[in-house]
Amino acid sequence: MTAASALTLLRLALTVPISILALRGGGGLAASLLFVIAASTDYFDGWVARRFNQVTAFGARLDAAVDKIFIYALFGVLLYRGSYFAALVGTAFARDAFVEFMRQRAAAGLGVIPANRWGKSKFALQCVSVTIALFATTASDFSPWFVLANVTLAAAVLTSIPGVFTVWLAARAPKGAALI
Repeated sequence: MTAASALTLLRLALTVPISILALRGGGGLAASLLFVIAASTDYFDGWVARRFNQVTAFGARLDAAVDKIFIYALFGVLLYRGSYFAALVGTAFARDAFVEFMRQRAAAGLGVIPANRWGKSKFALQCVSVTIALFATTASDFSPWFVLANVTLAAAVLTSIPGVFTVWLAARAPKGAALI
């Protein structure tokens, strides 16, 4: 267990209290602050791994899996609370499922498709969207905030389209070819 993996697992553990606060309602500010702390571990786990030479294939896969669980658990809670349009969350999920399928396909051919800037910007925008949606539960008239959360999520999906094509092309590369 590396320090970087411990930070990743902290993000996973914080998913539960954030979800509970969001489900209860009225805890939007606390949920937002806790979410920002948890989301920031995504930056720091990578920094720690690189800085202290703790980069491992397991750590990279763990980080990616925890990112998906973290963000989609909260999308599910916020969808249940009426903060998101189901079609938008479904589109975001379909995008991530397709990319994960392509990554697994590449891994079967002993290739690795690393994270790219499109996926990182998508995750950052998703985090901004969730922060807005969590905070919106504290506002007296939260409709504009929920619109902003959905627009930000739509931007996350749209800005990640070039990354989807990059992953798709890399997964189709012949075995043994350099992947991105």
